[in-house]
Amino acid sequence: MKAETKVETATADLPTFKNRQLFLKGLQLIFSWWKGDPEIKEMLSISLLTKNSITLLSGTYGTGKTTFILSVMKVFFSDVFEQQVKPIARIRDTLTEFDILLYIDIAKLRQGVEHVEPRPIVTSPFKFFNELQRGNPRLYNALLSLFAEKEVEYRGRVFKSQPFVCFCDRNPHDVASHEIPKALWDRLDAHLYIKVLEVTENYELLTQKYVKTRTQQIIDALPKLMTSKDMMEIWEDVDKVVVPESVTLFLALLGASFTCAKVDRSVTEPKFRLPCDQCQYKGELCFKVREVWGVRWMESTIRFAKARAWLYGRAIVSLDDVLFVLPYTLNHRLVLRPEVESAYPNKIEFVKKVVIEEVIRKIKAPVWIQAIKAYIEAQKGNKDAENELRQLAERDVVVFKLWRKYEEESKSGLSEFEKLLGGGR
Repeated sequence: MKAETKVETATADLPTFKNRQLFLKGLQLIFSWWKGDPEIKEMLSISLLTKNSITLLSGTYGTGKTTFILSVMKVFFSDVFEQQVKPIARIRDTLTEFDILLYIDIAKLRQGVEHVEPRPIVTSPFKFFNELQRGNPRLYNALLSLFAEKEVEYRGRVFKSQPFVCFCDRNPHDVASHEIPKALWDRLDAHLYIKVLEVTENYELLTQKYVKTRTQQIIDALPKLMTSKDMMEIWEDVDKVVVPESVTLFLALLGASFTCAKVDRSVTEPKFRLPCDQCQYKGELCFKVREVWGVRWMESTIRFAKARAWLYGRAIVSLDDVLFVLPYTLNHRLVLRPEVESAYPNKIEFVKKVVIEEVIRKIKAPVWIQAIKAYIEAQKGNKDAENELRQLAERDVVVFKLWRKYEEESKSGLSEFEKLLGGGR
């Protein structure tokens, strides 16, 4: 699926793909031991390439979540792995932010001096929060600050983190689980399910560990290949991957497909009920969705799509990059109607089967791609493109929303407030 838009950028601003071959070698070493679904392996690799990303791995006991996270720490962040105190937080509901994020000097406290320092997990370029669902509200508030602002504040002192990648894990069926707040869910860039191994995967793993090598711990078999400095150079290079305007507009159209065509649900009160059953757009995605949160899922999608393009040695993001990462960046920020949610094992499957396959690929993509090209050209004053956009708006409710905003902005001009500020867009 292609949405071509000419992208002009200086060659010096493009990624150099430095350390890419070394990074791929590290992945080969890890995945020669760590077994799992190829798509999940790819998403985990993309997470590592995305600066300041926070990825949650969900799965039952013994699926290899912790093994993978410790493996990538050793292979790609060897300097962090060698530290005596590693940036790992094993969360329990009785622990506070002082047990997880901060350190109080007890000796000084006994002398009446409160001396607080950050624990390694606050400042480190690699972070691992084990059993995220076992936290408590006080700890979740502190984590929200670290995830959102990349810093932790205590009584006026601010402890900042280096650029990082963060992995969290949880067992969704753990009886000791607590409800993770929605605000914290929204700060997670990606959510993946790690499945139990299939019969052949178990056979390969057990044979490799107990027959061929007699290495019972996967981590022991892996080398220290790269450092956090190497990874930071990669992150800076990934930042240089170009995102075409067509990609950002496609995501904006997708976001509009989840919202009601008639009423802005983002400003409605809880008691308000939309008459969806009588709506003329009952067949659209918005009928299946109760709410989708803000814009962060789009930003996470773009950042992960840039990482995927870099992984494959491409300097420009494609629409296929976006659609690959979308199920993992969107699922945990999507609230479905109960009868819809109950029809799928998890919301990742809903995004894959309904949003991407049934709606985007089979129905929406051809119209949206035409509309994207027409809108971009119409913005430049092309009247033929404007007429094409108007015609496409008659065929699709999402394009109609785009056309309606274009028409409003074209006719209304600047508001008095925008004139006061000296312009607008």
